[in-house]
Amino acid sequence: GNVLSGRGGRFNAWGSGTYLATLIQTGIINSSNIISVIDKNRNYQGHKIFGAEVIAPSDIDNDDPILIAVYGNAAGSVKNDIRQLKIRNEILEV
Repeated sequence: GNVLSGRGGRFNAWGSGTYLATLIQTGIINSSNIISVIDKNRNYQGHKIFGAEVIAPSDIDNDDPILIAVYGNAAGSVKNDIRQLKIRNEILEV
């Protein structure tokens, strides 16, 4: 089943690339549960993907969990970014 469905929850997704698309297409996450997509790439910010606005990490304005939606090694650098920005949201990984 859906990994996050038990949480009933809505979440922010960090990463707007192919891994996020794969999680949605395979049914691991439901795109309607994504509040915002966080991406450091300014070229993506302000656009919408999967119905959610792409925002800068500094623009997170909720306490909902952050799903790290990036491949393998990149997840570590995302966690470092989150710590450096003092973001307190719960971190989810799939």
